Amino acid sequence: MEDISLRITDDGMTGVGEIGRAVHCTMIHCAMSWNDISAFQDLLVQRLVR
Repeated sequence: MEDISLRITDDGMTGVGEIGRAVHCTMIHCAMSWNDISAFQDLLVQRLVR
């Protein structure tokens, strides 16, 4: 998990940006890589089918 700056462009695209450099930019806490993607997918499916 990392804190990153998320940029949203005027046409709705998202990407990593710099606070103060982009008009629509905010800090978020997000997963940037996975230790066990299969376990995450299993958890996600279980939550969606409840």
